[in-house]
Amino acid sequence: MDEKIDNYFSADSQKKYIELPVLLIVLDINNKNVKILEFIECLGKYLAENKEFARKKVILLLSGVIESISRKILDSQQIHVLIRFYCDCLCDHSCIKEILAGLYFLQKMDFFDDEKAVFMCAGLFKNFDSESNIQPIRYTVFQILSELITKHRDALKKMGQEFIEGLIKIISREKDPRNLILVFSIMNTVISEFDITSCAKDIFDLLFCYFPITFKPSINDVFGITSDDLKIRKCLSANDILSYSIPLLIDKYNFSSVNIKKDILDLLSLCMETYSPNVTEIYVLQIWNTLKNDLFEGIDDDFLKKSLDCLFIISKTLSKETLETSKKNSLLELFGFVSDEINEHFKEPGTKTAKNSIKILYVLSSSSNYAFEILSKFFLPDLVSRFEKEDSINTKTAIFELLSFILLSGLHVYGSYEKKISEIPDDSILIQEKDRLLAISYNSLRTSSFSNKYIKAIAIRFLLTFSQIHDLLQYDELKLIVNYFKEIIIKEDNIKAEALDALVKIAEMMPNLIFEITFPDFLKLLSEESYSTALNNLFQSQDEVILTALSHLCVEKQLFTALTTQLIKKFDDIISVNYKKILYGRALMFTLLLAIRINFTREKLDIGSYIDQLLPELFTRVINACIGSEENIITDSKIINIISQITNLIVRSSNFQKQKLFISDLINLFMNGNSNLLFISENTEILKVFKPFDKNSTLYQKKTLPIFISAFAGIQRELLPLDLKLVFIKTTTDLILENQLEDEQRTFLFRFISLIYNKYSVDLKSNYLVIFSYVIQYIPKQVIYPELISIFPILLQCFSLDDCKLKAFNINTLYTITLESPVLVVEHLASIIPFLLTFITKKDNPTNIQIAALQCLGLFPTVLKTESIYPFKNKIIRELTMVLDDPKKGVREEARKTKHKWHI
Repeated sequence: MDEKIDNYFSADSQKKYIELPVLLIVLDINNKNVKILEFIECLGKYLAENKEFARKKVILLLSGVIESISRKILDSQQIHVLIRFYCDCLCDHSCIKEILAGLYFLQKMDFFDDEKAVFMCAGLFKNFDSESNIQPIRYTVFQILSELITKHRDALKKMGQEFIEGLIKIISREKDPRNLILVFSIMNTVISEFDITSCAKDIFDLLFCYFPITFKPSINDVFGITSDDLKIRKCLSANDILSYSIPLLIDKYNFSSVNIKKDILDLLSLCMETYSPNVTEIYVLQIWNTLKNDLFEGIDDDFLKKSLDCLFIISKTLSKETLETSKKNSLLELFGFVSDEINEHFKEPGTKTAKNSIKILYVLSSSSNYAFEILSKFFLPDLVSRFEKEDSINTKTAIFELLSFILLSGLHVYGSYEKKISEIPDDSILIQEKDRLLAISYNSLRTSSFSNKYIKAIAIRFLLTFSQIHDLLQYDELKLIVNYFKEIIIKEDNIKAEALDALVKIAEMMPNLIFEITFPDFLKLLSEESYSTALNNLFQSQDEVILTALSHLCVEKQLFTALTTQLIKKFDDIISVNYKKILYGRALMFTLLLAIRINFTREKLDIGSYIDQLLPELFTRVINACIGSEENIITDSKIINIISQITNLIVRSSNFQKQKLFISDLINLFMNGNSNLLFISENTEILKVFKPFDKNSTLYQKKTLPIFISAFAGIQRELLPLDLKLVFIKTTTDLILENQLEDEQRTFLFRFISLIYNKYSVDLKSNYLVIFSYVIQYIPKQVIYPELISIFPILLQCFSLDDCKLKAFNINTLYTITLESPVLVVEHLASIIPFLLTFITKKDNPTNIQIAALQCLGLFPTVLKTESIYPFKNKIIRELTMVLDDPKKGVREEARKTKHKWHI
């Protein structure tokens, strides 16, 4: 051991030279070849050295060994001896860093217990001088203290005043932000969990000097410390023994900037939330008087929110049911002053202070049901009376808005049908004033003199809030509100959106009410008799409004199922009638689509579950109509398109297992003549006739292809049948080239080919590009152009094909697209130009390809914006210059023309 220690001291001080001796010593100790005490005895002669360098090196060795040995090596007595040794050396500044490292690793040993924690703390408090040590050293001390408090809190609590005073001594005057973060964490724990009664004033004096901290990190700050990290509010609010802060905060508030005021408000809110109600009671009126002017004036939104939060916490604290009467009297006194101020400011309803009065009243009355009842009794009866007597529409609107906020606070404290919070007392002001409040709401909606949209919108929100408060209204009262909303939706365009939103919220809360009242009334207005006798634009507009409303109201399964059933029933009533009913049929199907789309977006109703019921219902009707000889409105292209969208949304919403079964049935239905997707088990002959992918099938059967394609688009990639991919491509290609297809059907088939390209694996894509290039030649422009955005990237990939005929055709297609949609071409110029230059400069390319590429390139300067092609100019001119020497005369001539065009 002596030899290893001598090697350590004779080695260079660089880390790489001293690590090996330390490692060898640690191995000996861990393997019990040497006892720890023997090792320490061997260090004796070095510990007695007078030279600072030697002492530092020996302490470094000792601490390094303690760090690396097993945590079970040192027993309790050995730990005690080492702690004493280290603490006695704390005055030696030459090796203070190494000493503290040793203490830090000692407290991690397995046999370091509560007694040693107390002993170590006492040694630190006695011998460590914070003011004479630099920041990293102080930080290590704070780390040690933090670990000791975390692991041995109960033992340190028993030290009592000695621990608190020692901690204050070490922490006092700390200024470094890195250290303060740790200091504040330590003090928060101590204030919250230790008995600080005897030292409370000293702790307060220590901490309050840090409030507020204005800290701005340097530009090159690597520690990421922010001013929020240095907030002291958690410490000052952790124990109400530190309530000395409240009067000082109030005094400081009056002479501070807006940002400092915000910090004070944050601290006040936290103090009011954590201190006992006794403290809150003492200062509540002082706080109100300090804040009220800024509250009513509202310096900015953030400041106003912080002020209101503080008031809310005070009111909530003082109105808890467990508090004695004296605390509630303090709250009553506060409410009296607040009410006087609000009444004063509300004499001029349109002002900023009046609007802030509403916010103050809402926040206070939302704090508890006790606060709500007291404040509502102060305001509600008088406000209703004032509303009834007032002639000015603007004043009425302002009063109604204040009443709305009071009612909202009632919803907040008592809860809704969905989330009940507390029972409404029998003597509640809401019950006493209910009839009057409902009356002014109804009058605001139905009286013609109230043409003001804003007041009617307030009335709708007011009635909605009334209906949301649990057990406040009777069934007949709720029914009346729902009927009012229904009438507004039908008759008043300017506020029907607000009424519909309100009905939707009621549907979410009480679907039975909508099911029993609104649905039958709306559906009655859609009766076939009414439709056949009123074909004017006004009726169709009302019809559209009703259908839109119905689709939005289906936010719950019962309502959605009911609407689906009714829409299909009404559709069946007109399905075999002549085409005069086609607009009505489209409207019915679109309503179903809209209902599904809304719920698909909301993701609350399981739309995918309807894949087993709704889709077979629709498929059965479509296929029956396509097979039958009579003309039927369900074969209308727009209705088929709507059913396709419905299919896609339902399939996309379905789970993996349902999709797996569905795709199998879908392929069987459209390609194999058997399926479970139709409700026609008694007549399977239809399935034998239904072959829409067959070239010889009727046009009506081919009209159903968009449904198949839309369903296919919604299926997860993993579920697609790999063995049918080539069949899909061949069958679809053959159909696209059929002359009898309508453009819309051809468009869907074109999309299907794109889907196959995107859904299936790479091995299929080269074959697909050949087919795509071939098919696109025979598709009319009116089919291609609507799909350009999706197919253009595929067209560019077709340039890589080796077939010269297809390559020439694709270049000509690009030429045409450049003329028709130059903006789209600009987006892909970085990909297009390299392809064209390759076609032009590669001399073994056929002449027609080189010339086609040159003509296409020459078109760009005449069609595309200069700024979009300018970055490519120099490269293109260089390449074209080389082509001027091409052996083919036609190519040279075209290159000369193209180069001339590029001199822009």
